[in-house]
Amino acid sequence: MPIRIEIMISSRCEDKIRKVGGGSVKLTDVRKRAKKSIESALLFGYETFDCWIHEDKPALPADANAWEKCLSQVKRCHILVILYNGNAGFGRSSEDIGICHAELMAALNTGPGKVRLIDVSKAAVGDIAGDPDRNKRFVDYVESQDLARRFADNDDEALKLIVEAVQDAVIFLTDKGANSLRVGRYATGAPLDWSRLDYAQRKSAIEAVLRQTMHPKGSSDETEICTRNINGVPIYFACHAVPAGMNVAAAREMVGRPFLRDQDSLSFMNGDVVGPVHVIGCHKTVTENQAVSMLGFPDATIVTPEFGIYVADDVLKIQLIFLTNCRDDSSTRNRVQSFHEWLERSGEARYLARRAVARKAIVSVIAAQASNRVTGEGG
Repeated sequence: MPIRIEIMISSRCEDKIRKVGGGSVKLTDVRKRAKKSIESALLFGYETFDCWIHEDKPALPADANAWEKCLSQVKRCHILVILYNGNAGFGRSSEDIGICHAELMAALNTGPGKVRLIDVSKAAVGDIAGDPDRNKRFVDYVESQDLARRFADNDDEALKLIVEAVQDAVIFLTDKGANSLRVGRYATGAPLDWSRLDYAQRKSAIEAVLRQTMHPKGSSDETEICTRNINGVPIYFACHAVPAGMNVAAAREMVGRPFLRDQDSLSFMNGDVVGPVHVIGCHKTVTENQAVSMLGFPDATIVTPEFGIYVADDVLKIQLIFLTNCRDDSSTRNRVQSFHEWLERSGEARYLARRAVARKAIVSVIAAQASNRVTGEGG
């Protein structure tokens, strides 16, 4: 059987939703309609989509078998559409979370780009069933993820949003897949050209692309200050490059610990501009240990999204963004794009902006004290 795009629709089945024109229907009816609509859509005359809803499967008990089958399908599917109404679903006796909560968490941990959330809570009819504590944990988790969502007021609108979510996800994931294929080989073409450069030339090439991609006006000029609005705050991004693997001392030392001279960046942060935030394009890979080593201490927020490693210190407000495998122009741009997508999808944008505001205040004090030492003023 030819490979098809697998779509899974996750929601409670028995909970009810407002029906257009009056009355109500169960969410299972919406799911069945969505499955029929999705699977009947042809691409160039060929059946392309399979839609998984557990109504098609034999009834399963609320035990480990059902739980694992659902989570396995979440990991297997290409696109996950969640009809969210705040009901966490059944839970195993040993679990503090429900199956809907577990499915969303598994998807965000393994493939957040495939998740689409449709909120039907405003269209819910009747009380939300299930364990109240479990439901609250689910609601709190969804809110903490700050996920993009669309709202449906009735069954027809929910169906329309499901189909639109699938169409959007197909385009998004096709673009991501094409970029991955484009940057996956490094022995020919532009990646080979960059490998032929010496360290200084390669460092300069990576930094030029970073400045051009990070800058809203697309400038690669070294004299152009690279600022970008994040969460409504203008932030100065200092762009650096490690022209080899982070395990190569000679390449790593070309960057050093750039945040130790942040006070020198104050002239780039006039008016409302804050920061700096350091973007480090790495020609090859970087590990968490190497990122921690650059920071100098381990007590920080350290995560490893698809673009590389994100390090944020909540004391001194130092922020380092490591972009891995910047092998040529395309791969470097792809990493920057992935960073911005993650920033919005994860909700980290507002925290990055807050730290940048605080970092400028800290750096300003450091600069003032350094000036006092030079002039002999102050206590």
